[in-house]
Amino acid sequence: MKVYHTEEEQINALRMWWENNHVTIIIVVVFGIGIGMGVWGWRSYQASYTEETATAYHHLLQHVGTIDDTFITTEQREELDRMAQQLQDDYPKSTYAHFAAMIRAKYALLDDDIEATEEYLRWTIDNCTHQQIKPMAQLRLARLLSDQQRYDEALQLINGAQDNPYQSLFTEVRGDIYWQQEEPAEALQAYQSALALLKKDTDEDQRPLLRMKINDLSSRMGVSPEITTNTQLIGNK
Repeated sequence: MKVYHTEEEQINALRMWWENNHVTIIIVVVFGIGIGMGVWGWRSYQASYTEETATAYHHLLQHVGTIDDTFITTEQREELDRMAQQLQDDYPKSTYAHFAAMIRAKYALLDDDIEATEEYLRWTIDNCTHQQIKPMAQLRLARLLSDQQRYDEALQLINGAQDNPYQSLFTEVRGDIYWQQEEPAEALQAYQSALALLKKDTDEDQRPLLRMKINDLSSRMGVSPEITTNTQLIGNK
């Protein structure tokens, strides 16, 4: 289940933020677009659309609340899939549908359904343009592909994801992939880069595992944790 350990708190926080602020966001969108289209007609349509998607998503969350995160029954999985699929089919560009697909992927993985997990994550990536949700799906898919030893696909996904707010996490995952490929010099350099990116935005103590990876790998290689040049690292392989 390690695909979800690193990013779970962030996606949950994002989900809570959206649930608390989506009404305000929609009002702004309605006002801006409505000027050119007839504000009352558009507002009526948008309010109906939002209410329907919010209600469907709320029902999905209620169902999720009945599931034990350590085990999901066939009946629970089928009902979750039905509710999430409805959101995906009817409102594919809605943030609610994207969250639904991410939830669906989580429980598919819990059920050891790797193929379905990949399908739902790819659907989110293909349909979502949100600058925070899409990178989370990309990270989770990269970890999933790496766990299946599909390293080239995982690295291609990581390297193709630019200009997102999680560059430190993406760089750390790149290091994990290199480590799984038994390329310690490249892994250590990626971890050090991830730490440098992290320091720009927040306290590195928030990611103690990253520092542990750097210390452990540098110790194994007999180099300083602060070495950052590829030449020095490869010389100590």
